[in-house]
Amino acid sequence: MSSEKPNTVGKRIQFIRTHFGLNKKQFAERLDISDSYVSFLESNKRTKISDQLGHSIAYKFGVNPVWVLVGEGEIFRSCPSAIERPPIPGDVAQVPLYFAEASAGGGAIAETEEIKEYIQFKASWIRGDLRAVPANLFMLKVTGDSMEPTLRAGDLLLVDKAEQLRDSGIYVVRIGDFTLVKRIKIAPGPKLLIISDNAERYGPDTVDPKNLGELNIDVLGRVIWHGRNL
Repeated sequence: MSSEKPNTVGKRIQFIRTHFGLNKKQFAERLDISDSYVSFLESNKRTKISDQLGHSIAYKFGVNPVWVLVGEGEIFRSCPSAIERPPIPGDVAQVPLYFAEASAGGGAIAETEEIKEYIQFKASWIRGDLRAVPANLFMLKVTGDSMEPTLRAGDLLLVDKAEQLRDSGIYVVRIGDFTLVKRIKIAPGPKLLIISDNAERYGPDTVDPKNLGELNIDVLGRVIWHGRNL
């Protein structure tokens, strides 16, 4: 193996794949992406990859996420067990849980979008029961009480970032520096009603869909599942 470190993200991905003796299809299956996307990345047509994909590669192959993303630092983590970690079973999806929280209240400042850890789900359950693509999912924890009794503080949200206001539902939205979870209803007009399920304490807001950009409202995805401690 050459001691020279690959200097592009495509070459770094190819280095990891070949180091573990995987073809493009096998490598793609570990990451729940397509082998054509792996080929695209390895062609060096992109200079960057998403933090989510970079951390997923790092987690599953025991490499340094900083090296994967920007080419800095050591390639492998110092822990030998991480380097020799066996492949993740084919029916397991690793969904990132972010440090940032979704406020069901007045609004929590999203100070960071770094990944806290990965939560494992059965990929077949995500595809079959939730009708979603595992690679499109991320998780946040709820704070506040505005979505009670539907959602409570401490609940874990499974969010599908591919769902962008195609119909009414519960969505995670960023408004300025605040990340919120709210029920959004598409009403005639057209207009959007941003609703808190705890109606006794919180009233609805009405927004013209054309003004989302002007109001600095960004839809991060639709909540498709939530988990709760009893």
